[in-house]
Amino acid sequence: MKNKVDTFIQGKDNWGFIISNTNEAIIIDPLDAEKNLGRLKDKKLVGILLTHYHNDHTAGVEGILSKHSVPVWGPAQNSQAPAFVSNKIREDGSFSVGSFNFKSTLLPGHSLELASYFIDRKVFVGDLLFNLGCGRVVDGDHQTLFD
Repeated sequence: MKNKVDTFIQGKDNWGFIISNTNEAIIIDPLDAEKNLGRLKDKKLVGILLTHYHNDHTAGVEGILSKHSVPVWGPAQNSQAPAFVSNKIREDGSFSVGSFNFKSTLLPGHSLELASYFIDRKVFVGDLLFNLGCGRVVDGDHQTLFD
């Protein structure tokens, strides 16, 4: 099955991503539950992937979970992930959600806990890359995250 990536703006300046095939869909970093759910169309939601836990990437999770009982994947290499994360990524590796096969890499940068997800020669990095740097450092400091 060929996967399609739907990209859209959430909030003021955050990207939303939904990966789908003929029957299934995955949501990455949902800021807005209703906006994400409205874009699923007739696809069955099979999971949520979180790159990190800043509110502008997770605010929609609980709203989605109130309507769909699906697994949530997120990084957990340094501290405890939020309670809604059912599958904690503690090291680089591979995993499947429904018919989707991902590779994950832990890449702290903007945040101490940040995971990137690879599928079909595409990578979803959350806030790892910004124009001219790593963005505002929320936890840790620039040197710690660089090291």
